[in-house]
Amino acid sequence: MMAKLVLLFYNIALMVLIPVVFVRYLIKGFRNPAYWKRLGERFGFVKDDLTPGKLWVHAVSVGEVNAAVPLIRKQLEIRGIRSVVVTCATPTGSDQIRMSLAGSVEQFYAPLDLKFAVNRFLARIRPEALVIMETEIWPNLLLACQRQGIRIMFANMRMSDRSYQNARRFKMLYRHVLKGVGCFCVQTQTDAERIASVGANSERIEVTGNLKFELDLPEGFDEQTLELRDQWHSHRPVLILGSSHAGEDEMIFSVFKRLREYYSDLVCIVVPRHPERFEQVHLLAVESGYSVVRRSGWNQSPDQVMDILVVDTMGELLQFYGASDVAVVGGSFVQAGGHNVLECMAAGVPVIFGPDMSNFREISGMVLSSGAGKQVQDEEELYTAIREYLDSDERRKEAVKKGQEVLEANRGALQRTCDALETLTRQ
Repeated sequence: MMAKLVLLFYNIALMVLIPVVFVRYLIKGFRNPAYWKRLGERFGFVKDDLTPGKLWVHAVSVGEVNAAVPLIRKQLEIRGIRSVVVTCATPTGSDQIRMSLAGSVEQFYAPLDLKFAVNRFLARIRPEALVIMETEIWPNLLLACQRQGIRIMFANMRMSDRSYQNARRFKMLYRHVLKGVGCFCVQTQTDAERIASVGANSERIEVTGNLKFELDLPEGFDEQTLELRDQWHSHRPVLILGSSHAGEDEMIFSVFKRLREYYSDLVCIVVPRHPERFEQVHLLAVESGYSVVRRSGWNQSPDQVMDILVVDTMGELLQFYGASDVAVVGGSFVQAGGHNVLECMAAGVPVIFGPDMSNFREISGMVLSSGAGKQVQDEEELYTAIREYLDSDERRKEAVKKGQEVLEANRGALQRTCDALETLTRQ
């Protein structure tokens, strides 16, 4: 009874906040006009000529999409082309789906968790099953799927400290909406214990591992990275800051200035996490006083003078990691929980990250214990760590080797997740 009362207040609050949602997308659209496009999809308005029985996979943004891609490709092999509907919540996620899956799936923005939007969306796509990547727990969506007999599975599920604390506050509601979920494929035993403690049926929880370890390099990857390096002269050392957030770009430019005293031909690549920050990061780079080139304006000639490259395009981070000598992963020097370091390890580059890796605690622990990378606390330690790698080819090669060993030792999540999905859909 109490859970239903909480759900009632939840739905009332959502209805009241609809105008706020419109304003939020309007404001975001000034920074990234892609937020103004396909707005109707967020309220369930998608084409209604889809064949029923498809698998629906929801991956909120870029990181979740990347984790989902191996699973989706496997399902396409089993079920056939365009047998999967993939949704996300951000334009960057949408771009990543398009680039990674190249028209082989139906793609939409997920509906907001409003009853009428969810019901309209389900009526039009009529899925057989829903796979939710990681921890997107939306009450109206889950309950609507349960009422319509749509099987539900969480894949690559994790419960960060923040998610767990929020779930504990609304434990009664969580127990109510999770009771109809058929399978929870979680990353670690800790995640299993946490999701069970807030209402999931422990008999439906499987520790399948982390799908992000299933990262496969695209065909011709080595040739692509060599070509990139040749375009700024292959002998030049390269430092990259990937998935940067506000505050981290200033830090890397400060460190870069100091490093140039010892490595006069060092190249610095900065890849902002969010497209709306491309212009801001470019201006910061120009203010540093070095020759700055934007990826979108790069003529790809070795004769072009370039000290700093600002990557203002999407979908190329992995290639730029592979073309670098040392990688610094953003989101870890600010309170953002860090970002995926496995891409660096797969691309064959030593990784350095900051103090906040709360969203990747287990993975960062593996990196440190294996010697595949370093964790630093501040700008001074970052400068020292970068110099240690730049000064020693042997140290870099050893870190790369250890990273490859970590990746290989932790594979298997894809097959376990596929097996769990097959079992669920046969029930």
